[in-house]
Amino acid sequence: MGRTEAGYRRYSDNEVHTLRFIKRSRDLGFSMVEIADLLKLWQDRRRPSASVKRVASAHLAELDRKIAQMESMRKTLQNLVHCCHGNERPDCPILDELGGVPLDGGTPSRLPRSTECQFRTGDAWWVGLADALEFAVGHGLYAKMGCSAVECAQAAIKNVAF
Repeated sequence: MGRTEAGYRRYSDNEVHTLRFIKRSRDLGFSMVEIADLLKLWQDRRRPSASVKRVASAHLAELDRKIAQMESMRKTLQNLVHCCHGNERPDCPILDELGGVPLDGGTPSRLPRSTECQFRTGDAWWVGLADALEFAVGHGLYAKMGCSAVECAQAAIKNVAF
């Protein structure tokens, strides 16, 4: 690879194609190790396409895993944002979730964190006994926790740990 009088690099057509290959591979999220493998396969005209497919399939599976993880994160965060008042009060389910333990030192509820915020008392947190009852029945809390559906729903509304 030579340089011009101004110091710019001169690339051959083959080098330009290789750089484009690398750039497109990065755009698709392949790691540098995967790109090196793909580059070797690309340069080997006698390679079996199964080898290329194996690298691409493994990368696709990893992308699917990351997408599922991100969708789960989005769903959890979306629920927490929905449950947060966003006002001047200090109560915040987002911080409660991040901390994993209530700031008041109390015992964390055994309700799943993603649904717990729906059942806190006060202001807009209270969703009503009917909704709590439906949740308790739908999630089988009364059977799991050894209380009646109504008792579990009432406890959930009062934010009492089961």
